Amino acid sequence: MESMQLLKNIFGHKSEYSQASKNDKEKAYYFINERMSRAYPKQANNLNKLKVDQSKVVDIWRDLVGVKIGTCPGWALTYIKTKKDDKMFDEEVLSSFLERNRMGKRDFYSALSVAEEELYSEYLKYEKAYKDK
Repeated sequence: MESMQLLKNIFGHKSEYSQASKNDKEKAYYFINERMSRAYPKQANNLNKLKVDQSKVVDIWRDLVGVKIGTCPGWALTYIKTKKDDKMFDEEVLSSFLERNRMGKRDFYSALSVAEEELYSEYLKYEKAYKDK
C-alpha cells in the first residue's frame, strides 16, 4: 500500500486500513509522522524521541487523530501543480534530428531550456521536412 493511500485510510476508511500490513505501516512511518507533525508537532516529536515501534506509531496516529477528524484534512495533503509540457517530440524524428546535429538528448534538452524558441522552431522545420520525404 502506498504511503499517501495509507494516510488517507487513517482518516475514515477503517476496512482498508485494517488490510495494511505491518511492513506497509513501517514504510509509511516517516511520511505519516512528517504530515502529522504539521498539526501536532509536540506529539510527533515525542513519538520520535520515545523510539516506539514504527507500525505502532501509525496505529497511534489512527487512534488519536484519524478517528476524531473523520476525513482527510487539507494540512495532511500536499498538492503540487505540474506544468503541462505542450511541446511534444516524435521519438523517430527527434533521434534523426539529434543525429543530424550531432548532439545527445541531454544536450538537446539543456539547449532547449536556454534557447527554447529558436531550437523548437528549428525542430519543427526539420520535422515537417522529415515527414514530407
